[in-house]
Parts: sequence; C-alpha cells; structure tokens
Amino acid sequence: DNTFVVDNFSVVAGPLALLHPVCVGTNFMFSFQTATSTNYTVEFNNDLRTTNWQFLKTITGDGSLMQCVVPMTNQAQCFFRLRQP
Repeated sequence: DNTFVVDNFSVVAGPLALLHPVCVGTNFMFSFQTATSTNYTVEFNNDLRTTNWQFLKTITGDGSLMQCVVPMTNQAQCFFRLRQP
C-alpha cells in the first residue's frame, strides 16, 4: 500500500523575472510567469541612482505567462521591476 499523508504543505515560488522584453512601435512589452490569485506590482524608475520607483500597475495572476504592455513616451531611458506586494 503506497499511502502518503501530507501535512503543512507549501510551495515557494522562484524569483520573479521579466521574460522576452521587446520594444514594438511605441510600446515596451515583457512577460512573466504568474501564480493563480497572486498580485504583482509593476514599477518604473527613470534613474537607477535613485530609489524613486513609481507604481505603474497591478496585475493579478492566473497561473499563466502574462504579458505587460507599457506605452513609452519621449524619455531617454526607463527601468522596470516586478514585485509581489
């Protein structure tokens, strides 16, 4: 008899990663793997010498690879990060 009892089971997600970053026209796009019902915050910063990360949007995961599309303006550079609140 191969019976197993699992108690106090948890899954730890790996690090968040921006996948397949690309500029298409006036949009910057990237994908990331999500977990079901987990919220992800997309933030941006124009200068990495500062800690001035600004909120862009919240995306709720559904367990799939999600795509984020960010319209770009006439700024010289912009950095993005993804985090879980």
